Amino acid sequence: MSSLNPALRIGTQLTEAWKLHQKGNRQECQKAIGRAMEDVSLPSTEEFLRRYPSEISVGQASVR
Repeated sequence: MSSLNPALRIGTQLTEAWKLHQKGNRQECQKAIGRAMEDVSLPSTEEFLRRYPSEISVGQASVR
């Protein structure tokens, strides 16, 4: 939970991290984030990605 910025939405943080380490367009980024979320059993819905870190459960935040 401490690695998430409380001022930024989850999707924003994942997008920034992906863009820092990968090259590609928006569609590729969204697909990669969706796959990563599914890999850790978290929803990859727009509704979930629009949440702030304080709006998710501790269990969801600590998935590894």
